[in-house]
Amino acid sequence: YHLAGWQTVGERAYQMRSPFLLARAMTTGPIVGVLPLFVVRNPSGGLLTSGLFGAYGPMLAADREVADALLEHAIRLAAAARVGHILLKGVDGDPLAPLAPAWERRDISVIATLPLPADPQALWRGFRDEIRRAVRKAERCTLEVRSGGELLDDLYDILAENLHRLGTPPYGRPFLRTLY
Repeated sequence: YHLAGWQTVGERAYQMRSPFLLARAMTTGPIVGVLPLFVVRNPSGGLLTSGLFGAYGPMLAADREVADALLEHAIRLAAAARVGHILLKGVDGDPLAPLAPAWERRDISVIATLPLPADPQALWRGFRDEIRRAVRKAERCTLEVRSGGELLDDLYDILAENLHRLGTPPYGRPFLRTLY
């Protein structure tokens, strides 16, 4: 979420303001901090968040002073945007997570990780039989790789059907068009 491309997605696909904050040691010096931000509007007013999707988008800062400066600027942006709160997404163990009394920590997201063995065969043996059968069946099929913007609607239909089956709302069509 720190890449400028996500800022483009937020602005073009979702018409969000995306004030990414960048801290430098001096005006033209090296970058010492980044805080990607998105203004998300909702019926209760909205919020300022550091990530569009998932639990990622933590503040990156060289030290506590830079982190505090980024947070102070985020507070000013939230007030100017008239949003109800700021949601900073990050991962456990973030050493610069804002834990000052003015900030409330809420663990509302879950991140699943799976350690992968270095040996591909060990990974293969770790799959259940039905997964290995499905992979072998797919390998026997003749597949054709196609690309192009004219296929985005078909891709979206497949993606949306699978996400709905999993109980997850799909991204909007404008999201895919912006990525393409």
